[in-house]
Amino acid sequence: MKTRSQNLYFGSIVWAYPVLAFFILIGAPFFRTWTIPLIFALSFCLLWKNAKHCAYSNLLLWVLTAPAWWLYEHVHAPPSAVHLLASWPFIALMHVFLVFVPQLLIVLVRNYAIGARSGRRTFKS
Repeated sequence: MKTRSQNLYFGSIVWAYPVLAFFILIGAPFFRTWTIPLIFALSFCLLWKNAKHCAYSNLLLWVLTAPAWWLYEHVHAPPSAVHLLASWPFIALMHVFLVFVPQLLIVLVRNYAIGARSGRRTFKS
C-alpha cells in the first residue's frame, strides 16, 4: 500500500527536476563543462521511481522550464534568444535522443535489476 509520504516524495522529485534544470540552464555559461549537467541528469535517473516519473519530469521540463529559459534569455540577451528560438527544433530533437532516451533506459534497466535481485523477474516500467 502506498502511503501519502511516498507519493509526496516522488511527486517532489518529479517537480524538482525541471526547477533545478532551469537553474542549470541559466548558469550554463559559468559551468563551462558538461560534467555538472551530466551528474545532475544521472542522479535523477537514480531518484525516479519508474519510467512514468521520468517521462513526467521531462514533459514538465519542456512545458515549463524551456519557455522560462527562453524568456530569461530574451530579457538578458535578446540576440541570444533569437538564436535559441531558431535552434529550438534541433534542441528538442537532440534532447530526445541524447537525454530522454538514455534516462529512460537507465531507469528501466535499474528497475529490472532491482526486480531480478528481489526475485521478481518482471519488467515493470
